[in-house]
Amino acid sequence: MLKVGRFYINPQQQLLLDENKNEIALEAKVQEILFYLFDNRDRYVSLEELHENVWSGRIVSDSAVRRTISKLRKLFDDNGEEAEYIKSVVKKGYKFVCDVEEEEKEEESQRPKNKFRIKWKKVFYSFLYIAFITLFIFIANTTFFKIDTLVQEHVLAVTRNPQNGDYAYIGYSPGDTRYQLFYRPDETRNDEILAFSHDPLLSPIFIKNTIWVGWQSIDSCGLLKVDIKTKKSSKISLNCSTLVHMSIVNNGEFLITMRPKQDDTYQSYLFKIKNEKTFPISDAKMETPFIASLSSDENILAMSYPSLRGSTLRLLDLKNNLQIKNNDIPEKIIQLRWQDSVLKLATESSLYKLDNKTGALEKFDVRTNLSKKTKIIDFSIYAGKVQVLHEEDKDTTQHLNTYIERSGHLELFNTTFLDPHMLPVLNDSSVFIDHQPSGYILKNISDQKILATSNNLIQVLTSIEKNKSIVIFKNNKLEIINKEKGTLQYRLDAQGDVKQAIPVPNMDALWLITLSPAGWQTLLWNYKNNSLSALALHERIRFFINGKLFWVDSRDGIIKSKSKSGDIIYFSKPLHLSPESTWIVSDDSYLWFTEPRPYVTDIYKIKVGSEQPPSIELRIRGLLDINLNEKNQLTLLLNQQPQSLLSSSFRLFSL
Repeated sequence: MLKVGRFYINPQQQLLLDENKNEIALEAKVQEILFYLFDNRDRYVSLEELHENVWSGRIVSDSAVRRTISKLRKLFDDNGEEAEYIKSVVKKGYKFVCDVEEEEKEEESQRPKNKFRIKWKKVFYSFLYIAFITLFIFIANTTFFKIDTLVQEHVLAVTRNPQNGDYAYIGYSPGDTRYQLFYRPDETRNDEILAFSHDPLLSPIFIKNTIWVGWQSIDSCGLLKVDIKTKKSSKISLNCSTLVHMSIVNNGEFLITMRPKQDDTYQSYLFKIKNEKTFPISDAKMETPFIASLSSDENILAMSYPSLRGSTLRLLDLKNNLQIKNNDIPEKIIQLRWQDSVLKLATESSLYKLDNKTGALEKFDVRTNLSKKTKIIDFSIYAGKVQVLHEEDKDTTQHLNTYIERSGHLELFNTTFLDPHMLPVLNDSSVFIDHQPSGYILKNISDQKILATSNNLIQVLTSIEKNKSIVIFKNNKLEIINKEKGTLQYRLDAQGDVKQAIPVPNMDALWLITLSPAGWQTLLWNYKNNSLSALALHERIRFFINGKLFWVDSRDGIIKSKSKSGDIIYFSKPLHLSPESTWIVSDDSYLWFTEPRPYVTDIYKIKVGSEQPPSIELRIRGLLDINLNEKNQLTLLLNQQPQSLLSSSFRLFSL
């Protein structure tokens, strides 16, 4: 037994014990890294060496290795600056630096007895666990459902082969931030990994003996074609910067919705399998992202795009060049699929089918009463049967992560778990949002005074310090509310989705960055006399650095400003921003911004005026908001994602 600081290490058993010699449970990789560094404590160990010896050469990102080391440091309460246990040096690696003392023999001799007793206890509980699982499987196989477990933490999209019912699904592994394409023959219980990628994969589609999936990198996208029999794959690049959605049309074609490079609009294309070429659908083009699905006879196109009150479903008759119907739904539509000539769609809470005769939407459900309140992720259709991929029936939790920059990369510094009913407002710490079953309530922290209520989430855009006011956006209205008195001062019926509000220097006015079907527009709202005027087009972000005004052009994603003579000057390489991107500017002239990807969010950083392109700093799931605290540390508000279930057959897709 060896003493290291206030801990004990048993190298033979590879155990870490606390100061009272109680065994500390460690994750497998944390344990392996600890004892690899301990065994090689006479030198620095590089990231490459850890890749090779701890992960056995398996492909994982450097950030995954660093996160594992961060967990070990957190266990030791080791902040890294004055490292007591694990020291890191740039370009050298990591080293176990704590002094090692040998324990006295009489104390060491007592440990095997204790460990023997613990071992028998583990054997006993293991036996009970195996007996329980055996009984459960026996009962499950004699009732109306069965459970299949997969070594995968999250399933993000699922589809079934229309010919034989085989499954294909996309899984995401947070441990090494990989996306994996799984294939499961319907008649067996064996899952096969056909492909994996650190870039997001999305929308699996069966076409005969192949599976097609989309892929999305930082600034490009395309298709991955995988042969089920040979397991061989080929990558196809498309002329696009963002891939939004894919849906099957028939055995020879599928529909792709994407944003072409050098373009600020989104469009649907018919992809023909035979020659692997895309053909644009002229009527399916918008300024904002949308999802689309084409009927198998290629006559009816269904499109869905966000609206101020939820989503709009639009049906087009391509053959006769007619718009059939528009339906407004007070929820976000996440998936469209045709079943023969019937359109079926899903929002995050409900399933709908379109009545062909009346054009009305009818609700239906295939989930049990236990799962009807859970969030829908995707759904599939096979042999007339709908299966829903939805979150597990568990409450979500929110937490705040604070990151510090060390050795050129972000490290998790602190995590604070939050009351799920109390959402902090990162850009104004004097207020919070109380989430109740009846809706959302904006309150003042000091005296709990109610400032605003809404059935939908309230967006806090900015504060006006001279008026002690807060600017919010709710229910398609912009409101300025006095934080001390709780009184409404000014209100504006918004013309579009307000993404940003900026107090205008030396004026009782706000600049409003809005997005409507016509595109991005900057408005000037003089709230004192309630006048609204158009100021500029194509501004995605507007901000100040040292009193100088900058903006990001929505057409090319470049940071721009004006010289004293009025000439436009470029201050960056192109940024890849979507309508849902959020951003913050640091005191040292760095612009941090987010780019939502399928299932995750990438966080980038760029120095304004630098010739370097934006660098990706973090990839994370469940991001709600981003900010910088008073120490200029990155702070993220996160939503802990529940696990995923596939209804109808009750397949458990995560552990």
